[in-house]
Amino acid sequence: MAQAAEGGSVHLNSPSANQETVTQGMEGADAEISRVKTVHFGCFNDRIQTEVQNLQIGLSTLDGAISELTRQFRKYRKIVSTVGDRYGDDEALIRKINDLETGNKTIWKQAQDDRDSHRKEIAELKEQYAKEILGLQAIAEAGNQKKVQYEQKIQDLEEEHVRAQQKRDQEQKQKIQDLEKEHQQKKEQLEKDNAQKIADLEKDRKELEETEARLSKELHDRTSERDREKDLRIMVQKELQSDVTKLQGELTSIKKQYQLEQRPLKFYTEEYKKLFERVHQVVCQHLTDLPNKALQKPADTSDKVCQINPIFKQIPIAESECSVMLRRAAAEHIIIKFICDTFWRPFFSEYLVSSHVNDSVFPTMHLGMAEAGRAFQHRWKVATLKTLDTLDETNIANAQVEIRKLVEQEIIRPLQILVDDSQAFLSDLNQIFPLAIELGKAAERDQMNIIIDKTPYVSEQDSGGWIDWLDESYEPDYGSDESPSSPTSSITAASLVVRKDPLLTSPKILRQVETNGEMELILPGRAIFPERGIFQEGALQWQKIRNASSEVARAMNGMGRRQSTSTVGLGMSMQSPMKTSIQWGASSLVE
Repeated sequence: MAQAAEGGSVHLNSPSANQETVTQGMEGADAEISRVKTVHFGCFNDRIQTEVQNLQIGLSTLDGAISELTRQFRKYRKIVSTVGDRYGDDEALIRKINDLETGNKTIWKQAQDDRDSHRKEIAELKEQYAKEILGLQAIAEAGNQKKVQYEQKIQDLEEEHVRAQQKRDQEQKQKIQDLEKEHQQKKEQLEKDNAQKIADLEKDRKELEETEARLSKELHDRTSERDREKDLRIMVQKELQSDVTKLQGELTSIKKQYQLEQRPLKFYTEEYKKLFERVHQVVCQHLTDLPNKALQKPADTSDKVCQINPIFKQIPIAESECSVMLRRAAAEHIIIKFICDTFWRPFFSEYLVSSHVNDSVFPTMHLGMAEAGRAFQHRWKVATLKTLDTLDETNIANAQVEIRKLVEQEIIRPLQILVDDSQAFLSDLNQIFPLAIELGKAAERDQMNIIIDKTPYVSEQDSGGWIDWLDESYEPDYGSDESPSSPTSSITAASLVVRKDPLLTSPKILRQVETNGEMELILPGRAIFPERGIFQEGALQWQKIRNASSEVARAMNGMGRRQSTSTVGLGMSMQSPMKTSIQWGASSLVE
């Protein structure tokens, strides 16, 4: 065997022999497959080509395996020969080669069977495809025949339609000619029969033309006359329009003279609020602390201020919170009432004040002017206010003197006992009043009516535009007696006559809208209402001070009588050892 390998002889089952056999088989298969590719199998062509490609892939894989085996055998041929010569056992290799050849033959047999099966399937598909093509060709031929038939029918129908249309046109033309001929004959017959009527109508036509010419001339004349009247009317209208425009300008000028300025709501809200806050600041500055002279005899001080102004009735002269609050509220009431009744009364004028003229006649006259109409009343008011403004400009100095006298009489006099420095108090007030006068004049000269409401009123359903002057945190304190109606109190509820009306501190400011008469709230009013209990607390403190004052007076009078009786025989009197504190009314009794 080694000699055969060395001599270059080829064994029947050697790899080279097997490779040659496989190569020949592959070449035959490739030739067969290439022939299959050149044939088109109709609707089964894709499927058949896919199977052929799969077969080609399998054959290529087999060819590669055989080539690799051949290469390996050739590479190790000498080693195998040497081993076979040494051991004399190459039967295993031969059996392996035989097995490979058997497998190769089996594969080729399977490939041959597949080719035969594919050939048969291809033949069947060709036959089926040919039958389908023949059927489709028969259907196409029948369709072409029907198409030719339909095209022939369409052509026949078109020719028939053309002939029918020509026939109708000819008949219509003949009919029209017959009708025209008949019409001409009838026309000639009618003209012949109605020659006289035609002559009469011709005569009437001429007369109508003459009448038309005459009427046209009259129309032209009247149109010319109308145009002249129209031009004259336009000229008169232009003159009237010019006069109306001139009168409207004069009327506008007159209206401007009597037109009042309408300030926004925000202006009045800010100005009134600023004024009332300034009054409150001045009152807090000068009436929070009482002077010593007022605290020495609080009952007498209370009587004096009540005689001057009853608003201080049942307001205790003390340093308690209740007394301070009521005292401030009463002072604000006096100042605001003076501003409303003096500076904010209708038709207020510094000239009238300095001239000591009673200006109450002006509101009466203004009401009387309503009978002459609202416009006349408004013009009279504006003219009167402008006249007063002119007079005020020349009497500012005199007016300030008279206003100062009024302030001293109406405000300083009732409050003088309760302030330390009345001149500083007066100076601060004199800075407020010019602002109040200016604001009052601006409100009276506004296009809309400004209303000052000085009557506090609050219902359970609605506040009515009023706010409580006291803080929400304020609570009345009745002291050790708890309340005037307490069983341990020396003062019974029946002995107290408590104030039941609200105490005004600033008025409610409203504005009446001209268009619908509705009221706009500019600034809510402020007052102390009896429901808060401060009037009851003040009355209790006031009564305590009066009772204590009476007891001290009685004690001092009794001691004086005893001293007088015991020393009358000696011709001398002893000074009472009892001395009262200068602030007894404001400390011990209120505590």
